Amino acid sequence: TTLAPGQPLFVTLRWQATHAPLPDLRPRLALVQAGRELSADAAAPALGRYPTDRWQAGETVVEHRRLTVPPEAASGPAEVVLSLNGHRLVLGQVEVRVGERLFTPPPIAHPMEVRFGSVVRLLGYDLPDRPIRAGEPLTLTLYWEALEGAAGTHYTVFTHLLTPEGQIVAQHDGVPAGGRKPTGGWLPGEIIVDPHPMAFREPDYRGPARIEVGLYNPTTGERLITDRGEDFVYLPGELEVGQ
Repeated sequence: TTLAPGQPLFVTLRWQATHAPLPDLRPRLALVQAGRELSADAAAPALGRYPTDRWQAGETVVEHRRLTVPPEAASGPAEVVLSLNGHRLVLGQVEVRVGERLFTPPPIAHPMEVRFGSVVRLLGYDLPDRPIRAGEPLTLTLYWEALEGAAGTHYTVFTHLLTPEGQIVAQHDGVPAGGRKPTGGWLPGEIIVDPHPMAFREPDYRGPARIEVGLYNPTTGERLITDRGEDFVYLPGELEVGQ
């Protein structure tokens, strides 16, 4: 398994109670690289909802845990380690791969500046220099700058092509950079080049359109608020969808 900063590792643990009652045990699952813990989960089993002192003798309990590679991780192997009552068991190994990080913005065809909370700043966007044709994928490239609040957060970017009445005719939602650059792995000041291939939901639409962009929490659906007080931003200019 290869992981980038910000990407999660899901681990399923299967326990069996050899006797009862058990004490309230707290197994510690950690991602360890060069002797340093990158991420750890030491909660009671099943997200704390089913502690071991409630287990019955012979009962099997299956739980799921999540570890996340932090932004400061380095490239190289990391071990998945389970610790309990002084015992340590290496469950496996993953490879952490840190891609190239960019801290100077490249040329941007349409520069702008909109801040989304304390997480990111939208620096601008690019669109293909060709007519927009209904039914053909439209790739919108966004340029983000990570702010101090980006680390440890996980947001999905949404891009909508809208009619003047607000109907979505094309869209793409996704983790930045095709999943390779989750917001939780960004370093402050890092620049992320983020292409979104917007697919048409209404291939028969013809006429004017505009694009709205934003970010939301994929678990709760809650959107980040901009410094303009809205949970989205319209990209400047009106587009025309043709044949």
